[in-house]
Amino acid sequence: MNKMIISFCRLLVVAGLANSLFAELPDFYKRVDGLIWVVEDLRITTQGWEKLGFPAIQQHGVVQLQDSRFRGKGSPVSVRAASGRIGQVKIDWLQPISDNNAFSEFLAENGPGVFAIVHNVPFPQVIELEVTRYGSLGVDVLQMGASSGSLDWGLYSFLDTRAQGKYVLGLMSNSQNSLPPVFSQESPFNQSIAQYAFAVQDPAPVSEFWESLGLPPFSIVPVEGRDQEYKGEPSNFEMELGWQRHGDVSYEWCIPLKPPTVYQDHIDRYGEGFHHLGLRVNDLDGTIEKWESMGFPVIQSGAWGDEGKPGSGRYAYMDTYPIGGIAVELLWSFQQ
Repeated sequence: MNKMIISFCRLLVVAGLANSLFAELPDFYKRVDGLIWVVEDLRITTQGWEKLGFPAIQQHGVVQLQDSRFRGKGSPVSVRAASGRIGQVKIDWLQPISDNNAFSEFLAENGPGVFAIVHNVPFPQVIELEVTRYGSLGVDVLQMGASSGSLDWGLYSFLDTRAQGKYVLGLMSNSQNSLPPVFSQESPFNQSIAQYAFAVQDPAPVSEFWESLGLPPFSIVPVEGRDQEYKGEPSNFEMELGWQRHGDVSYEWCIPLKPPTVYQDHIDRYGEGFHHLGLRVNDLDGTIEKWESMGFPVIQSGAWGDEGKPGSGRYAYMDTYPIGGIAVELLWSFQQ
């Protein structure tokens, strides 16, 4: 009897979502639950992140994804996989073994990096509803299937949004596992992610694309920085930032205007797309010294606001490209 009641309640929830999905985005889009991160060598990647403070990386070994369909056709998918957490966000690193799938395609076209931003849905049926909605808006499914075992995604669907939106939008019915969400207090990975950041040359069409799918348009602001350095030398680079504040963590779109910048470097090497994770630290200089001693130097830095006053702060991009194809931005804000 209890199972019948639960099933009936689920049907009511799904029916309610079906009515609302075409009106406005549901709340699960306001929270990022996971990142799918494609790499060339899983061993090198996980060893590098453990070195920087990831103490609880779970190795899944070789994983076979079930019932996989890539661009509408059946295609077996085999990957080496590992998982960790930054705050409440699950990180899944994947090294493609088989060809003809979304992960191997991404690696061949872009090199290593963050492939998808994942949102958990309340029930598997919601993925079908969302796939239908995206189809009505002209967005196809890139890859779909299922994953169980230690890499438990449940049913999943990756939407074909990368060309226009610069990252793949992922939906999963179960992307949580038993990994602990908190790390040692000495590690910046104990903090929640401060921002998801992307490098883009022309933000207008990207903003229009996401707006057409229901996300807010970018709010473009000029950057008035100070104390700027690029690879250890004083610099007067210029950039703008586009902000999307539709969830609990902002999306930052970095727009290079005057070189040299790490954003233009990323675009030239990998193309437009996911550029860095932002992490807050209490001791910026101490963290920089520690990371540089382990072989991860600063590649760009600067500050904002009036030095020593509320609203000011400093940042440093650390060169973590060798262990995953993106940078990490360390952020420090003045506290009175």
